[in-house]
Amino acid sequence: MSRERSKEAMSRERSTVTRIRIVIAFCAAITVLGALATMSTAADKKLYAKMDGKQEKPPGDVNGVGTAVITVINTRKVCYDIRPKKAGRRFTFGHIHTGAKKKVGGVLITLWRSPKTVKRGKLSGCSTAKATFIAKLKKKPAGFYVNIHNSLYTTGAIRGQLTATVPKS
Repeated sequence: MSRERSKEAMSRERSTVTRIRIVIAFCAAITVLGALATMSTAADKKLYAKMDGKQEKPPGDVNGVGTAVITVINTRKVCYDIRPKKAGRRFTFGHIHTGAKKKVGGVLITLWRSPKTVKRGKLSGCSTAKATFIAKLKKKPAGFYVNIHNSLYTTGAIRGQLTATVPKS
C-alpha cells in the first residue's frame, strides 16, 4: 500500500512541477513580448513644429498659424497631425522639406498629394518614405521643416521648423 501511495505522491509531484514550469514559461513569454513592444515604441520618434505664414519663403498667410506633430513610426512610415488655424480649411499638399530655418529646400517627404480638408481641427494621416530620408530626418530634425499649401498660397501657407522637443506656446 505504501508503494502505491508513493507512486501516487510522486505522480502528483511531477504534475505539480510540470504546472509550475508551464506558469514560469508563460510569465517569461509575457515579459519578452512586453519588452519587444516597448522597444518598438521606443524606436518611434516624435518631431514637433510651431507653424506660421511668416516662416514661409516667400511669405505665406500672415494670419495663419498652427502646430505639427510628426511621428516617425519605423524606417519607412511617417504620420502627421497638423492643426492649422486662420490659414483656410482645405490644403492641397503637405510636405517635409530639407532646409534650415529661413532657408528654402526641396521636398524630402510628401505627406499628402490630394486636397485635404481640416476635420475636427486637424489634418492627419500617414505616408511612406525612403528609409534613407527617414534616417536623415531622425538624425537632425532641425535641418527640415514641414509646410502645407492651399490654393491661395501655392508655395506654402504656413511652415514650421522641426524639432525633437515640444515648442513653447
